[in-house]
Amino acid sequence: MIQNIISLSETGLRRLENQDAIFADNTENAGLFVIADGMGGHYKGELASQTAVCILEKWWKEIRGCIAAMPFADAVSELEAEVFAINKNIYQMYCELGQLGGTTLCLLLIQGDSYAVVNVGDSRLYCCHGRNCALITSDDVSKDAQDGGLTQAVGVQESLMPHIFIGTIIKKTFFLICSDGIYKYCGERYLLSKLRSMSWKSGTAVTGKIRERVYRNGAGDNLSMLLVSVCP
Repeated sequence: MIQNIISLSETGLRRLENQDAIFADNTENAGLFVIADGMGGHYKGELASQTAVCILEKWWKEIRGCIAAMPFADAVSELEAEVFAINKNIYQMYCELGQLGGTTLCLLLIQGDSYAVVNVGDSRLYCCHGRNCALITSDDVSKDAQDGGLTQAVGVQESLMPHIFIGTIIKKTFFLICSDGIYKYCGERYLLSKLRSMSWKSGTAVTGKIRERVYRNGAGDNLSMLLVSVCP
């Protein structure tokens, strides 16, 4: 059962506009939660992030009423197909504009006690129950310390290799989805310490402290996060 959702998406202190886009919607036992971070330094990153979220929102509205009766594997297959369609749509859009652009994508699909995580780029998802808190996603980031740029993003090229993780919710669980504007300006050690200290009723306080730390450290990027509380 999905108990609570806390969402935040802000411009930060140094950017002129917010190129992040988020989506969160759920029934009692199923939900879709998405963060897309448009690529800074490229043409109108908000076009890519908003397009990705709009397509996923449309898909979710089409299956929202029947997802409880779907085999979870079928729902995940449909979602994966949507991600490939989003990549094609955004790639063609930027080709027509004669520009380069794209977006990260990190999403969580919940159906009953099953969940799937899909990510491309460097937005992240953390899964926490009790003091056990782990990063589920894989960053698509260059290993070259002098570069550190994305190795793939949605819409940048025709091919795409999304990371997919499927799991089971066996106890009270928190999922935190966030753009890099959170963990890069908060510090992962601090972020994990706050998540490990979180109780069932302290989500708002914890996300508030994370936000405060990001701003204290300069909030040099757009910052977005979704905290989803689930009880099987």
